[in-house]
Amino acid sequence: MKYKKLSVLFAVLFLFSIITVGSAQAATKSISLVSGWNLINSPLTPTSATVTDVLNGISYVSVWSSNATGQSWNVYLADGSSQAYAESKGFTVLSTISAGEGFWVNASSAATLTITGTYPTSSTLSYAS
Repeated sequence: MKYKKLSVLFAVLFLFSIITVGSAQAATKSISLVSGWNLINSPLTPTSATVTDVLNGISYVSVWSSNATGQSWNVYLADGSSQAYAESKGFTVLSTISAGEGFWVNASSAATLTITGTYPTSSTLSYAS
């Protein structure tokens, strides 16, 4: 009987460890920005990935990233003119920021950017050729 209780206890602990390991853990990443251009990325999947939510509280002029093929730019302008500017230049409007994605932030002043999210459970890397 003693061994039966012990084996049940180990089974419960094993199942708990699987559930714990498989769940995403909340995390934060702080990134120091200087006034002007900053090339940054984050390993976190932001809780809310919209550019405005990720950069909430930061004073900036624009945010840029290259598209998946590396042939063009994605842009977000803080003054609200992103769509018109992007269309006039043949760019795409940057709407979200993803884990591992590099992006340029043209900060209006020095600040600390804090991104809240989770670490991806898996990752796929793709490279432009």
